[in-house]
Amino acid sequence: MTARDALRAEEARIPKIAAMLALAWTLVIAALVGWAYHRLMNQAEKMARLEAAASFEKDVIYRRWAASHGGVYVPATEQTPPSPYLSHVAERDIESPSGRRLTLVNPAYMTRQVHELGKQQFGPRGHITSLRPIRPENAPDPWEAEALRTLETGLSEVATVERMEGESYLRLMRPLTTEESCLKCHASQGYALGDLRGGISVTVPMEPHREIARAQMVPIGLGHGALWMLGLCGIALGARRLQASNRERERASEERARLEDQLRQSQKMEAVGQLAGGVAHDFNNLLQVMLGYLEIVSSDLGANHPRHNDLLQIEKAGRRAKSLVSQLLAFSRRQILRPQNVSLNVLIENFVAMLSRMIGEHIQFRFIPGEHVGTVYADKGMVEQALMNLCVNARDAMPQGGSLTIETKDRQLDLEICGRLGVAPGRYVQITVSDTGCGMDSTTKEKIFEPFFSTKGVDKGTGLGLPTVYGIVLQHRGAIDVESKVGAGTVFHIYLPTLEEVAPQKETQEKPGSKPGGKTILLADDNDSIREFGARLLRSAGYTVVTVADGVEALERFAESPEAFHLVLLDVAMPRLDGREVYKRIQERAPGTKVLFASGFADGVFTSGLDEKDRAAILAKPYTSEELLHAVRCALGQG
Repeated sequence: MTARDALRAEEARIPKIAAMLALAWTLVIAALVGWAYHRLMNQAEKMARLEAAASFEKDVIYRRWAASHGGVYVPATEQTPPSPYLSHVAERDIESPSGRRLTLVNPAYMTRQVHELGKQQFGPRGHITSLRPIRPENAPDPWEAEALRTLETGLSEVATVERMEGESYLRLMRPLTTEESCLKCHASQGYALGDLRGGISVTVPMEPHREIARAQMVPIGLGHGALWMLGLCGIALGARRLQASNRERERASEERARLEDQLRQSQKMEAVGQLAGGVAHDFNNLLQVMLGYLEIVSSDLGANHPRHNDLLQIEKAGRRAKSLVSQLLAFSRRQILRPQNVSLNVLIENFVAMLSRMIGEHIQFRFIPGEHVGTVYADKGMVEQALMNLCVNARDAMPQGGSLTIETKDRQLDLEICGRLGVAPGRYVQITVSDTGCGMDSTTKEKIFEPFFSTKGVDKGTGLGLPTVYGIVLQHRGAIDVESKVGAGTVFHIYLPTLEEVAPQKETQEKPGSKPGGKTILLADDNDSIREFGARLLRSAGYTVVTVADGVEALERFAESPEAFHLVLLDVAMPRLDGREVYKRIQERAPGTKVLFASGFADGVFTSGLDEKDRAAILAKPYTSEELLHAVRCALGQG
């Protein structure tokens, strides 16, 4: 594990530990609050039980009082008719001196009527009951029946909290035993002194007691909540202090890691670029021979030859290969550039019409030119190629249509941004190409600039579009950045350094000669086939050609008679002595000697040591006979 990973793991653990402590503290406070609530609810149940017991004792006292007087006489009414169960009592029915009819009510009957009256008001409700009730009204409900059977085992009380009519009630049952005063009415039923005759159940609503308990929970909850917040603040403060102690080290570690990643990516891309450039150089030499001699054969056979169409197919494939090699050179930053002062707003405005036709009518295209955008020193064609590739990719990412926007603006990049992009601080022109397409995931985004990587189907792309953009931007000393999310589109930012406006140089042209040819050319190329092809074309155009195989031999032949050569045609990469060194020594010996370079790729030889006019005198391989003769005539001032 690296130091950065260790720091990240340590910092990642801090929130986890803090969260665990916060969770543990929360659980402790929650447990305390829960325990307090549980105690208050138990207390509410105890209060309801005490209320039920008080109601039971009240009923028993009223019953004993009535029993001690042998019952009570009340007016005989429809609600209180004479009891048939007291018919054996001689004085069950009497008449008052005023003639009012009275009937004897025993304690049980009195208790039942009192309980029925109590049902009409909120509060404790009682019910006198028995497993062998005399009256049907005294029959027990299921809970009372079970409680009576429990009391027969010797318990003195049964109390539980039950749900009735959608509400919670405490139900309490205590026994009624046969006393001396009870025998007057119940001896005939076979009861003896001390027998369990039934019981009185009391039902007390729990909600009033619980409401009192909940009211008591408010200050308890507030107190515990304040304690909980205080603990969380302490945990958060401790976590912040721990994070602060690691922040600087982590920031430094991340910066090192970023630089290391950037270096590794740069080294990888540089290695791939060198490989691609080397392969492109060799392929350009092969293509030069193939296309050059193919052109000669086609010219000799003529358009009417039966194999003329076959030769055209070979030429078409060769041009396609040339285009792929050109993209590889752009990626490896070895493409030959023709830089000039370019206003990007003007370039894109002139390019908009072609871009609109290319992306199609199903995509809405906008160009938003920035104000005060500076001039860049760039190859106009290469910049157009980069924009073309980005727009093609955007179009392919929006098959069902969408929006494509190109925007320019002037940017002053600071050290932080430049460190991330790998460019020098200064003023840049930012070109933003954004679309509303399918977007990319992070894995794809990391690979998009690698050559031959493509998310398109087979035969739908070479995988060189974005690598070409990457190489073009870097060859112009710029940077490219990308933002993308799956389903949210993609945004490319290109940064090209701004230059002060440079006055265009006047082109100087020598007076054309009377006719092409008539000049002596020293041609140096280490490839035999290319050397023979070039000599053959130049001689057919009337030039005298002296051929050599490397730079040392070129200097030797030139030194024999410098004035005899009107033009030196040099391959850049030659054994023993490269084209740039040959050029320097020729200029030292015979200043003003005209030199034309030929190369399969742009190397450092074209970025230093040459004047602007000399940099322009470069013939890119593979070239056609027409391109070679035109370059030679221009170099000699013949056209």
